[in-house]
Amino acid sequence: MLKRDRKWGWLFVSPYILGLLMFFLVPVVTSFYYSFTEYNMISAPKWVGLKNYIDVFTEPDILEAYRNTFAFVIAYLPIEIFLSCVLAVALNQKMKSIALFRGIYFVPVVAPMVAVVAIWVMLYNPFGGIFNQFFGLFGMGPFKYVFSDKWYVIIICIAVLCIWKGVGSQAIYLLAALQGVSEDIYEAADIDGAGTVTRFFKITMPMLSPTIFYLVMTEMIGTFNSFEIFKMMTQEGADLPVIATYVYSAAFGTTAKIGIATAIGWVTFVIVGLLTIAQKKAEKRWVYYE
Repeated sequence: MLKRDRKWGWLFVSPYILGLLMFFLVPVVTSFYYSFTEYNMISAPKWVGLKNYIDVFTEPDILEAYRNTFAFVIAYLPIEIFLSCVLAVALNQKMKSIALFRGIYFVPVVAPMVAVVAIWVMLYNPFGGIFNQFFGLFGMGPFKYVFSDKWYVIIICIAVLCIWKGVGSQAIYLLAALQGVSEDIYEAADIDGAGTVTRFFKITMPMLSPTIFYLVMTEMIGTFNSFEIFKMMTQEGADLPVIATYVYSAAFGTTAKIGIATAIGWVTFVIVGLLTIAQKKAEKRWVYYE
């Protein structure tokens, strides 16, 4: 390559390099430094060593936020992936108006989160909410749902909302993968006398496993960053802290604690990284590639 061509190449990539430095590398290095300091954005950072990291593993409020986050991942992720598989299989059937049904199931995905939360808050309302009215017909309730004083009840209620909103999106990925499966495989299974359930678990699920693996990886990372839904559903996030809302409150609350917020961020980064590595290690055991 000519020297002149190299100069033009560097010129064209320089905006990207500058953006990478300004909006990624510099913030990463700065946040790592702040995680070892006591900093409130007013006075100069004060070096405190590992104190912030010790607090992450000892402070009850922070441990509670991690507990809630992990509980949400467990309550939300497996059920959403399974229902997405079932929905993808249903939407893959050859029937009239199937395109209409595909559009209907995708509506919650594109609906604004603010509008969705407003509707579900009314559904969950303990005083006259639709869910309580329905269960009242059977002599059950009233239930408090997201207004409950039990943390696991709130987790389940928010997980139900997120599953309803997100299952259509995951089903689209799985539907695309499903349509790439050869019909010859199913015809051979029919000849062998395989039933619907056997076909689903022995053929469909293995053929979808690469896509499922990708969705599990991305959704797991996304659940650790769940902020908006918890902030709106639990009255400004005060009733049920998760990692994202706790970091926000710590960093931008009345007493800014940038040090502890960045320390939590780095610990969470390591946790997610270890979980990702563990999933990659387990990939060979259950993911099937043709």
